Amino acid sequence: MGRWGAAGCAVLVVAALGACSDAREGSALTLDAGADEICVPAPADADVGTMFGGTWLAHQGDGDLTFTAIELLDPDGLTLTEALLVADPWPDGDLVGMRHTSDTSPLPAEWDDRVAATGARLQPGETRNLVVIVTTDGADVATAAGVRLGYADARGRRYHQDLSVTLMVATISCFD
Repeated sequence: MGRWGAAGCAVLVVAALGACSDAREGSALTLDAGADEICVPAPADADVGTMFGGTWLAHQGDGDLTFTAIELLDPDGLTLTEALLVADPWPDGDLVGMRHTSDTSPLPAEWDDRVAATGARLQPGETRNLVVIVTTDGADVATAAGVRLGYADARGRRYHQDLSVTLMVATISCFD
């Protein structure tokens, strides 16, 4: 095996595989959806989006974070159309919550200052309401196993963190 030996080759292979990884698992964010599963009745019009806005996130790290990607985990019949960050209304207000994009009832005042999640910057100690908007393919039940948030720290290191909450849009009762 030469001067490297089997152990040296194994270390080299592990290091090379690690260098190919797009992002490491992060923990600078506290994510809370308040439930393991969220079901929203499907809108009557398939072109209308469904908003999941019951999640807040808090930056617990020590440097700015920039969100690089937001994606659904294992979507089955759901397509992510938009991901937004809304100022956290706590303690005086409400999160955006679950609703259809066609719903005309009032949204929290913070909605007017929403920003696209991808490219948004979060400073240490900041909290935000994460809102994902999805459409369905018309199936009776459309789901995603959660949401993956990709972000980079101030030094450019890339991370991802998963929000493990099942998102469901159903034409049948959510309670069956």
